[in-house]
Amino acid sequence: MKAISLRARLTALSVLLLALCCMGLTLALNFSAYDMAGEIEAAVVQPALPGSGGTIPPAPEQVEPIFSTTLSVPSQQARTAFSKTSLLYMLLIIAAGGGLTYVLVGRALKPLKRLSEHMKTCTAGDLSQPLPVPQPRDEIAELTDAFNQMTGKLDQSFAMQRRFAQSAAHELRTPLTVLRTKLEVFQKRTGRSREEYDRLLETVAAQTGRLS
Repeated sequence: MKAISLRARLTALSVLLLALCCMGLTLALNFSAYDMAGEIEAAVVQPALPGSGGTIPPAPEQVEPIFSTTLSVPSQQARTAFSKTSLLYMLLIIAAGGGLTYVLVGRALKPLKRLSEHMKTCTAGDLSQPLPVPQPRDEIAELTDAFNQMTGKLDQSFAMQRRFAQSAAHELRTPLTVLRTKLEVFQKRTGRSREEYDRLLETVAAQTGRLS
């Protein structure tokens, strides 16, 4: 099973936080709108006062206020429409925020992806080529800098191994060549004397001591 990428996890976390914030804000706006609609419905309704016909208008203290205790049909319809509209806007904001977060997280993680691809293709021959450190100096830049330092130390170690191998090969090749030459010359001679045997033994002893 393939693991979920860091980009997807960060996007999911951001969408979750955005959804919680949007739901809280939507609920608060709906409650506020319901309360405001209830206050408007419960407003005092003054009865109509006759303006002519010889009727004496009642005194202000004789006017009885009329309160609306039930919501009217238009008010209920307005509440329903407001709830649907706010829910739709909430979903649109969450979707847009999730998409924007996915794009921005992808751009922010691009240096990390480039570092990962370089690490996969890195060999002993290109350790001396450091990666460019991205700007600004964030955690990814610090990781890139640490990787460059590590590859630099590895390149120095490999260079020391190569120099040691070349030196060791030279030190091994020289006495072996001397021994092989002495033996070939000695084998071609006839009537070898005691002194020639002694010189050959001295050469073998000296060269084997050098090898040791």
